[in-house]
Amino acid sequence: MANTDRIAAQLNQAADDDSYPVTPRTVPIRYRERIRYDHEAAHAILDEGLVAHIAFNREDYPVVLPAVYARRGETLYFHGSRAGRFAQLGAERAPVCVTVTLLDGLVFARAWLIHSAAYRSVMAHGRLRLITDDDERMRALATLLEHIATGRSAEARPPTRQEFASVAVVALDLEEVSTKVRREEQSKYEPADLQGGCWAGYVPLRQVALDPRSAPDLPEDVVVPPIVEKYSGPFLVPEEAMATVPGPPTKPGT
Repeated sequence: MANTDRIAAQLNQAADDDSYPVTPRTVPIRYRERIRYDHEAAHAILDEGLVAHIAFNREDYPVVLPAVYARRGETLYFHGSRAGRFAQLGAERAPVCVTVTLLDGLVFARAWLIHSAAYRSVMAHGRLRLITDDDERMRALATLLEHIATGRSAEARPPTRQEFASVAVVALDLEEVSTKVRREEQSKYEPADLQGGCWAGYVPLRQVALDPRSAPDLPEDVVVPPIVEKYSGPFLVPEEAMATVPGPPTKPGT
């Protein structure tokens, strides 16, 4: 049995029901103390992020695509053109690796190779699936909007039949997931470096929304909604929003 197989088996023996199963793919080579497998830690990071990177192989070369995403339960949703890459990957049930990283700060050290970063990240392995059920597609599209801004799916116009036909929604079920967190604000150093006169420390980073800019063709009586005016997203997807998602568009008269 390979070393990673043995470690995965040991970790699974100590895992509880609120953890993702450990596999050889989610066993780290180094810094194992930074790895977690519990649902809560992964969900917290995924709910705070907006962009995921989706890695896959295409014709013997690697490809990584960035994409806006949203989580509902144990599923990540993505969308794109029905003629695009995501639709093809979902139809093929292609194996992918999805990562989301939140950069919290930069660690300045006294030596080149000791500089580092504080971050939180999630890595998920699995196979994309193309959503073919129209009701689930509508809920997934609403989920993507609600993750960006709570209440937006009720404010904006739902897709027309033509728009709905042109979009593909793909999903990744969260089954093989690991979380990695580095929170240290200081790096290790050599004692001699203390006398070198080089500044060392930590620079916190955060994503900040600037003032919104209204569309130039916006009527004067349309005001900026509160969630945009004081934007602080992304947001948890409220279940009550799913109860008001309209049905998929149909042909006139049906």
